[in-house]
Amino acid sequence: MMKELIAENNNKRHALTKQNQLYYEDILLYLRLRGGWRYQEQQIEEILLVILDDLLSAQADNITALDYFGKHPQQLADAMLVEIKPSTWSERLSAFLYAYAPFLLFFILMTFIQTVPAINFGKLLFVLVALVLLISILLLLIRRSIYSKKIKFEKIVLYGVSSLGMMGLLLTMIYFPPFFVVSFNNLTSILIISLFLVIGCYFSFNNKESLLRPYFPLLLLVCLLAYAYRVPMLQGWLDSLTGTIITIGLLVIGLILSTKTVLRKK
Repeated sequence: MMKELIAENNNKRHALTKQNQLYYEDILLYLRLRGGWRYQEQQIEEILLVILDDLLSAQADNITALDYFGKHPQQLADAMLVEIKPSTWSERLSAFLYAYAPFLLFFILMTFIQTVPAINFGKLLFVLVALVLLISILLLLIRRSIYSKKIKFEKIVLYGVSSLGMMGLLLTMIYFPPFFVVSFNNLTSILIISLFLVIGCYFSFNNKESLLRPYFPLLLLVCLLAYAYRVPMLQGWLDSLTGTIITIGLLVIGLILSTKTVLRKK
């Protein structure tokens, strides 16, 4: 249902004039960001489709979006959100897990790409919380900048926060001290890697719209590298400078290929 609503929205939007399209796309971005986890995504898309249909009808009568909806589209969007039912906590939790499960999956699997695998659960929890806060702040800044009169200032703040935030996360992942670290032997590592691979396969191929599906090539590559580190004859070479460079290179290639797949879908 969601896919059909978004596809219908995208198709109808092409019929808008350039001026009306700019006006509508600001409302679209604002509502999607404003809705967030507070409302069901389907409800937001249905509202957007109603606004688009009204705008197309007005356009057919040679009425511009500005004349039809007024000079304060933000107030219109907020008023429409008040009329719909907020999502339940279970739906919000489901949306949260859907959004961040791939991150957790890859973070845990990456810890097995070393000779002695160990999961730093303290780092995992800290980075997850920091990532959620960073993304929430960035989405808030983007939403506020849509109808802000200080567009240049808002953009500077947005770029600054995103750059500093990503640098901070990267440094945290590298230098975070050991806290609640759990190590695994080879057999346990192989079982855990296999479990995550099965889970990844299930969610990637059981649902064509799965968030994991585009990243499956990267998931498979990470699992294969993790398996390779469990082979005693390969451990010495993989820990060498050459092995490390090749491992990093393969991961970068896998990430690029998966990212291209995501962008192609969009």
